[in-house]
Formats: sequence, structure tokens, C-alpha cells
Amino acid sequence: MIAILDSGIGGRTIEIAVRALLPGVHLRYFRDSANFPYGDKSPAEVVRIIDENCGKLVAEGARLIVLACNSASVVSLAHLRRKYSIPFVGVVPAVKPAAALTRSRQIAVFGTELTSRSAALQDLIDRFCQGITVHKIALPGLAEAVEAGDTPRVSEIVRRTWAAYERFGIDVVVLGCTHYTQARSEIRHVLGPGVQLIDSDAAVARQVKRVWEALLREGGEAALASGCDASASQH
Repeated sequence: MIAILDSGIGGRTIEIAVRALLPGVHLRYFRDSANFPYGDKSPAEVVRIIDENCGKLVAEGARLIVLACNSASVVSLAHLRRKYSIPFVGVVPAVKPAAALTRSRQIAVFGTELTSRSAALQDLIDRFCQGITVHKIALPGLAEAVEAGDTPRVSEIVRRTWAAYERFGIDVVVLGCTHYTQARSEIRHVLGPGVQLIDSDAAVARQVKRVWEALLREGGEAALASGCDASASQH
């Protein structure tokens, strides 16, 4: 069984992408509504919550767990990989491909407050964005509006936030929260046709497929030794 974990509906697009690549595999989507949202919590609290949820999924028979949440991934992956013997695939903002796409040398990462402040995001920026200005933009309340299906509120939050950044000539925006991928059309409408939107869904699904097939081929040894997150495989 492959388990896909998120605090709400955000990870559903990753689930769809994984199903397309691994149609015969049993997937278990774990929606942790009781702790939604993760992005406004402290790193220590998120690690505790994710650890507890992963313990339950391992007990249920999960052989691979996908953290379909940027906030959870940037603070929890190292701890989980130390504690558990199964592989984990995380999702991190698609900074590397954004850096390759930009022509204005100005990109933005839309993320939760937790992701925007994280050392993991800053490390990606330091590694892949030499000579590129990266605007880390938190959008408080956006994940909640997406989860509630409140489209007018989604558009209002994006419009109000983007107004402070339009002057910079940003031409690529990374959707650094899986909930935001659910609001792609609303975000695109506000930002306009001159801004490319990218996310990590396809990269995560490809990594899940690689890790799962390695588990099947080699009894888990190769998968456990691989990176098991999407950051290195984004392209």
C-alpha cells in the first residue's frame, strides 16, 4: 500500500498523478482534517502530528508514504527517515524548474507561512537561484479558503497579495502549497497570461513511481537508499 498524507484536499492532485502512473497499486489517501491546516503551526507541532499519523499508516501496512504537503515535508522528512524503515516521498516547492524558466530573473514562491520561513526552501533558493531574485510570498488564509471551496475569497486573497508584487516583473510563480494547485485557475486569472505557474505534482508522482518500482524489484533496499523526495528530480 502507498499512503498519501495531507491535512486536507491539497494532496488530491498528487493522488491523481500517482494513480495515472501506478494504476494497479492500492493507494490510501489520509486526510488529516482534525489538524488542518499545517501551514500555520510551529515546526515542532507539525513534526509531532506527522509522526503520529505516519505511525498509524505504517501500522496499517503502508510500504511507502507520500507527504503531499509542502509544510509537512520541509520540517518532517529528516525526522521520519531517521525513525522509520520505509521510504518517504516529500513535496517541496519547484524552485529548480522555476529558475530554469524565468526570463526576467524574478520568480515568486507562493507558500504557507511555515514553508516560506523554512530552511528547506531557503536551501533550494541558495542552490538553484544564483542571480535570480526570489520573492517568498505567504498567503495567510488561502489554504483555508481553498479547503472551504470559497472561490471569491481565494481570488480576493490572491489579488490583494499580488498587488504588492506586480511591479517586480515576476514571470514564474511556484505554487508551493498543494492546496494552491486546487486554485490554479483563480490564481492564473489574477496573475494574468504573462506569468507561468508551476507545481511539483508531476515530479512527485514520477518519484513515487521510481521508489515503488525499486521496492518491488529489490525488496526495498534501493528505495531506502534513494533520495525519496521530489526536490532532486524536478525538471
